[in-house]
Amino acid sequence: MKIPKKIKIGGRNIEVIIDERTGVEGYNGTTWVDRGVIFLDKTMKEEPQTITFLHEIIHIILHQLDYKRVRFDDKGEKVEWICTTLSNSLYQVLKDNDLLK
Repeated sequence: MKIPKKIKIGGRNIEVIIDERTGVEGYNGTTWVDRGVIFLDKTMKEEPQTITFLHEIIHIILHQLDYKRVRFDDKGEKVEWICTTLSNSLYQVLKDNDLLK
């Protein structure tokens, strides 16, 4: 996957910075949601870098969904709702930014 320099997530423009440091010691990636920035370690190989990129996208999506308010019930209905919402949201992000190639 070609990682873009900018990506739109939930209507918000996010800058993607690929550098030798992520701003947090020992992390391959980090996200500053309030500043609209994803940092990725450029020393990673393509596959782990892509996985880390998607991981950081999920952090932003969860933040936009106000995930701290979600409570899980015994039947797992909220768990299923979160999985469905995240998979649809991630697909839309990839589609909106021409990353489905």
